[in-house]
Amino acid sequence: MRIRLAATIALVTIMLAGCRVVPKVETPPTPTATNALSAGLTAGPSIASLAMRPARPSRLRAAMVKSCELFFCAFSRWRL
Repeated sequence: MRIRLAATIALVTIMLAGCRVVPKVETPPTPTATNALSAGLTAGPSIASLAMRPARPSRLRAAMVKSCELFFCAFSRWRL
């Protein structure tokens, strides 16, 4: 009986040793900006001002489409 009580006390002590008290955290302030303009964001440069040849965006788009196809194909295998 004493061995069982000692084992129970030891087990409870070990279990409680892993616990810690989590301090209360203040809630973060809520953002006051309702849109990007009021947050101070501005538009970037126009597409025409970027130094890109006409063929480059189409190659970049094709690479993006191919990588997305590979990702979704792999993702569908994981979900089986």
